[in-house]
Amino acid sequence: MVLLEIIYPLIMGIVGLFMGALFLMLTTKMFKTQNNNYGTALKVVLWPIIISTILSIVLNYVTNQTLLVVLWIITFIGLLVLNLWLVKTNYLVGIGKAFLILLVAFLIGIIPAIIVALIIGMIMAVIGLGMQFGKLF
Repeated sequence: MVLLEIIYPLIMGIVGLFMGALFLMLTTKMFKTQNNNYGTALKVVLWPIIISTILSIVLNYVTNQTLLVVLWIITFIGLLVLNLWLVKTNYLVGIGKAFLILLVAFLIGIIPAIIVALIIGMIMAVIGLGMQFGKLF
Protein backbone atom coordinates (compact mmCIF):
# COMPACT_ATOMS: atom_id res chain seq x y z
CA MET A 1 0.00 0.00 0.00
CA VAL A 2 2.95 2.32 0.48
CA LEU A 3 3.50 2.31 -3.26
CA LEU A 4 -0.07 3.52 -3.84
CA GLU A 5 0.43 6.38 -1.35
CA ILE A 6 3.22 7.63 -3.60
CA ILE A 7 1.82 6.79 -7.04
CA TYR A 8 -1.64 8.32 -6.53
CA PRO A 9 -0.36 11.84 -5.68
CA LEU A 10 2.13 11.62 -8.57
CA ILE A 11 -0.57 10.68 -11.07
CA MET A 12 -2.92 13.34 -9.71
CA GLY A 13 -0.09 15.89 -9.90
CA ILE A 14 0.60 15.09 -13.56
CA VAL A 15 -3.10 15.14 -14.47
CA GLY A 16 -3.62 18.26 -12.35
CA LEU A 17 -0.79 20.05 -14.15
CA PHE A 18 -2.40 19.69 -17.55
CA MET A 19 -5.99 20.17 -16.36
CA GLY A 20 -5.07 23.16 -14.20
CA ALA A 21 -3.24 24.78 -17.09
CA LEU A 22 -6.23 24.22 -19.37
CA PHE A 23 -8.69 25.81 -16.94
CA LEU A 24 -6.30 28.68 -16.19
CA MET A 25 -5.89 29.31 -19.92
CA LEU A 26 -9.67 29.33 -20.44
CA THR A 27 -10.12 31.72 -17.53
CA THR A 28 -7.43 34.12 -18.73
CA LYS A 29 -9.09 34.15 -22.15
CA MET A 30 -12.38 35.04 -20.43
CA PHE A 31 -10.66 37.90 -18.59
CA LYS A 32 -8.81 38.95 -21.79
CA THR A 33 -5.36 39.05 -20.19
CA GLN A 34 -2.03 39.23 -21.95
CA ASN A 35 -0.20 35.97 -22.67
CA ASN A 36 -3.34 33.87 -22.37
CA ASN A 37 -1.89 30.82 -24.10
CA TYR A 38 -1.46 27.28 -22.81
CA GLY A 39 2.33 27.59 -22.45
CA THR A 40 2.04 30.50 -20.05
CA ALA A 41 -0.64 28.66 -18.07
CA LEU A 42 1.64 25.58 -17.81
CA LYS A 43 4.45 27.80 -16.57
CA VAL A 44 2.18 29.35 -13.93
CA VAL A 45 0.77 26.03 -12.71
CA LEU A 46 4.05 24.05 -12.75
CA TRP A 47 5.65 25.03 -9.42
CA PRO A 48 2.50 25.01 -7.30
CA ILE A 49 1.69 21.52 -8.63
CA ILE A 50 5.22 20.25 -7.97
CA ILE A 51 5.18 21.65 -4.43
CA SER A 52 1.69 20.34 -3.63
CA THR A 53 2.49 16.88 -5.04
CA ILE A 54 5.65 16.55 -2.96
CA LEU A 55 3.86 17.81 0.16
CA SER A 56 0.96 15.42 -0.48
CA ILE A 57 3.38 12.50 -0.49
CA VAL A 58 5.23 13.71 2.60
CA LEU A 59 2.08 14.57 4.57
CA ASN A 60 0.70 11.05 3.95
CA TYR A 61 3.14 9.92 6.63
CA VAL A 62 2.17 12.45 9.32
CA THR A 63 0.16 10.56 11.93
CA ASN A 64 -0.72 13.38 14.36
CA GLN A 65 -4.06 14.71 13.08
CA THR A 66 -3.70 18.14 14.68
CA LEU A 67 -0.25 18.62 13.17
CA LEU A 68 -1.55 17.40 9.83
CA VAL A 69 -4.38 19.97 9.79
CA VAL A 70 -1.98 22.76 10.73
CA LEU A 71 0.48 21.73 8.01
CA TRP A 72 -2.30 21.56 5.39
CA ILE A 73 -3.52 25.05 6.36
CA ILE A 74 0.02 26.44 6.12
CA THR A 75 0.48 24.67 2.78
CA PHE A 76 -2.82 26.04 1.47
CA ILE A 77 -1.94 29.61 2.44
CA GLY A 78 1.58 29.32 1.01
CA LEU A 79 0.34 27.87 -2.28
CA LEU A 80 -2.38 30.53 -2.52
CA VAL A 81 0.20 33.29 -2.12
CA LEU A 82 2.50 31.59 -4.67
CA ASN A 83 -0.37 31.18 -7.16
CA LEU A 84 -1.45 34.80 -6.73
CA TRP A 85 2.09 36.04 -7.29
CA LEU A 86 2.59 33.81 -10.36
CA VAL A 87 -0.70 34.88 -11.97
CA LYS A 88 -0.04 38.54 -11.12
CA THR A 89 3.46 38.55 -12.61
CA ASN A 90 2.87 36.30 -15.64
CA TYR A 91 -0.40 37.88 -16.77
CA LEU A 92 0.44 41.45 -15.73
CA VAL A 93 -2.72 41.98 -13.68
CA GLY A 94 -3.41 43.39 -10.23
CA ILE A 95 -3.75 41.24 -7.14
CA GLY A 96 -7.56 41.51 -7.14
CA LYS A 97 -7.85 40.38 -10.75
CA ALA A 98 -5.31 37.61 -10.10
CA PHE A 99 -7.50 36.36 -7.24
CA LEU A 100 -10.60 36.45 -9.48
CA ILE A 101 -8.77 34.56 -12.22
CA LEU A 102 -7.71 31.85 -9.76
CA LEU A 103 -11.18 31.65 -8.24
CA VAL A 104 -12.92 31.28 -11.61
CA ALA A 105 -10.35 28.73 -12.83
CA PHE A 106 -10.92 26.75 -9.62
CA LEU A 107 -14.71 26.89 -9.98
CA ILE A 108 -14.61 25.87 -13.63
CA GLY A 109 -12.26 22.99 -12.95
CA ILE A 110 -13.67 21.57 -9.73
CA ILE A 111 -16.27 19.18 -11.23
CA PRO A 112 -13.92 17.74 -13.90
CA ALA A 113 -11.16 17.41 -11.28
CA ILE A 114 -13.47 15.49 -8.93
CA ILE A 115 -14.53 13.16 -11.74
CA VAL A 116 -10.91 12.48 -12.78
CA ALA A 117 -9.87 11.95 -9.13
CA LEU A 118 -12.69 9.44 -8.65
CA ILE A 119 -11.77 7.53 -11.79
CA ILE A 120 -8.07 7.41 -10.91
CA GLY A 121 -8.94 6.54 -7.30
CA MET A 122 -11.10 3.62 -8.42
CA ILE A 123 -8.35 2.34 -10.70
CA MET A 124 -5.82 2.61 -7.86
CA ALA A 125 -8.25 0.84 -5.48
CA VAL A 126 -8.63 -2.05 -7.93
CA ILE A 127 -4.86 -2.27 -8.26
CA GLY A 128 -4.46 -2.18 -4.46
CA LEU A 129 -7.11 -4.87 -3.98
CA GLY A 130 -5.46 -6.95 -6.66
CA MET A 131 -2.13 -6.64 -4.87
CA GLN A 132 -3.73 -7.70 -1.58
CA PHE A 133 -5.65 -10.54 -3.26
CA GLY A 134 -2.42 -11.78 -4.81
CA LYS A 135 -0.83 -12.03 -1.36
CA LEU A 136 -3.54 -14.42 -0.22
CA PHE A 137 -2.56 -17.16 -2.65
